Amino acid sequence: MVIAMFLGIGLARMQGNVIRGLPSFIPTSMGRFLVIGSSVALVGLQISTHFRQSNHSKSGVVMSSYGNALLDTLPPHSVLLSYTDINWNSVRYLQECEHKRPDVTHLNFQLMPYSWFSRQHDLYPGITFPQLIQGVSTERGSKGFEQLMRRFVMQNMYAINMYLDLHAVNESALGKDGYYNGFYVTPHGMLWKIHEQKKMPTYAKWNKESKTLFQMYNQSFALAHSAKYPHGSWEYVARKIYFDGLYQKALHSLQYWIDRTAKKGKDVTYDDLDGYMFGLRDIVKALNGIYHVALPVQCVTYPRKDIVKNLALTYVR
Repeated sequence: MVIAMFLGIGLARMQGNVIRGLPSFIPTSMGRFLVIGSSVALVGLQISTHFRQSNHSKSGVVMSSYGNALLDTLPPHSVLLSYTDINWNSVRYLQECEHKRPDVTHLNFQLMPYSWFSRQHDLYPGITFPQLIQGVSTERGSKGFEQLMRRFVMQNMYAINMYLDLHAVNESALGKDGYYNGFYVTPHGMLWKIHEQKKMPTYAKWNKESKTLFQMYNQSFALAHSAKYPHGSWEYVARKIYFDGLYQKALHSLQYWIDRTAKKGKDVTYDDLDGYMFGLRDIVKALNGIYHVALPVQCVTYPRKDIVKNLALTYVR
C-alpha cells in the first residue's frame, strides 16, 4: 500500500514536470498521453519480465488443502489456537470467505496479548480470556508468552476441546508423557491436542487416530514440490509442518515403547510383541521418510543429529 501510494505521487510529479517542460507547440493532452503511455509500458515490461516467477495462479491449491487439512481433523465445536501466520491466515480465509467449519472457534496467540483485543472478547461466547498482566509477550518460549498460554488453557480446557499450533510449543520444554506448561499435549497430525492429565488417551487409541489423520493427509493434502517453491514460501512451510508433525508422531510412539519396555526393568511381553514390532516398523518408516525426503531439502525444523539419533535408536531396538 505504501509503495503504491508513492508510485502514484511519483507519477503525478512526473506528469507535472513533463507538461511544464513541453514546447509550446505540443498540446498538453499529448504530454499527458505520453506520461500515461510510458507508465503503462513500464508496468507491462515489469510484469512480463517477472511473470513466470510471480505467477501463483495454480499454487493456491497447496494453501487451501493445508487449511482444509487442519479443519478436517477437528471434532465439532473445537477451539483452534494458532500462533503462526500460516495457520491463522489459511484457516481464517476458509472460515470467513468460504464459510468452512463455522463451528470451530479460531483464536490467535499473537493477537491476545494486545490490549485492544479485549474489545473482541464478546465475539467468542463460551471462551474465558485471562486478564493481561505486565510482561505479556508474543515471543514463543518467553515467560510472558508461556504464562499467557498456561492461564488461557487452564481456564478453558475442562469444558472445551482445544488444539494448538504445532509451532506454538517450545519442544525443548516438553516433559514426560507430553507434559507442557501445566497441561499435557499429544501430537494430532499437524497440530497438538491439549489434555488434562486425567483424560490422556491410551496409546492404542491415540495411535489409531494418528494413523487415520496421516492417511487423510496423504489423500487430500497437496504437498508442495520442493523444487518449485523456494525456502520461506508458505507452500514450503506447509510441507515443513507436515514433516514436523510426522516427526512428533514418531517421537511420541518411540517414547511410549521405550518406557513400556523399561518399566520395572522388564522386557516387552509376548502379548505386546506384535504391537512392539509393528510400532517400531511404523517409526522407522516415518523417520526414514524424513531422513531421505525432508532433510536433503531442509524441510524439517528439528536438527539433523536428533533425527539421525532417533532413527538409529529405533533400528537398534
